[in-house]
Amino acid sequence: MNKTLLFIIYSVILVTGCVVGCFSFKKYKAYRPIVILLGVTFIMEFMGHIIAKIYHHNLWLYHISNPIESSILLYFFYYNIQNRKIKKIIFYSWMALIVFGIINTFFIQTIKLPPTYFILFSTFLSLIFSVILFIQCLDLPSTQNIFTNPIFLSAITVIWFSLTSFAFFIINQHLVQNNVSTYLFYIPLYISNYIYYGIYIVASFFALKNTKP
Repeated sequence: MNKTLLFIIYSVILVTGCVVGCFSFKKYKAYRPIVILLGVTFIMEFMGHIIAKIYHHNLWLYHISNPIESSILLYFFYYNIQNRKIKKIIFYSWMALIVFGIINTFFIQTIKLPPTYFILFSTFLSLIFSVILFIQCLDLPSTQNIFTNPIFLSAITVIWFSLTSFAFFIINQHLVQNNVSTYLFYIPLYISNYIYYGIYIVASFFALKNTKP
């Protein structure tokens, strides 16, 4: 399957989720970080696609985009998780992540390499906090349908993304070490992203529905 087509589908999903989310942006503060995340992700991915087409090298961009996207996601957890001790842990985790990102970019994995270590660290943190938020949502009153709750759906998407990211990283490392082509590997990776951001579209629709008078 053509990579450009995969990217177009990916972009449409991102834009759809962002646009729908914008209609609830003012009234649904708890979901705002996700709307911003979708918009920023689209901009960064679009820039990366164009830069790769022109210069055939865009890895340096991910040393910028990943810290930005990770910071937005951690703020989402900080805003929505109620436990004050965990909020402090999120804040200090964010500081540690940014410091590590700087060290990684300048001294470990330079701009000529993908920031794999940063992504793994960020994904690990996201998995932990998304599970905590997931558990918190389970304690909501029984009168609320959590499956129509944008925050609960967002927690599920991050858990999905984190677990699949770890799986894809392990598989990709195995393929590279054994000199196996990773071309077909990108198709399930894109499909995983479709599911991830597709659930965000559903969450955006419910966020819009929940803000209606």
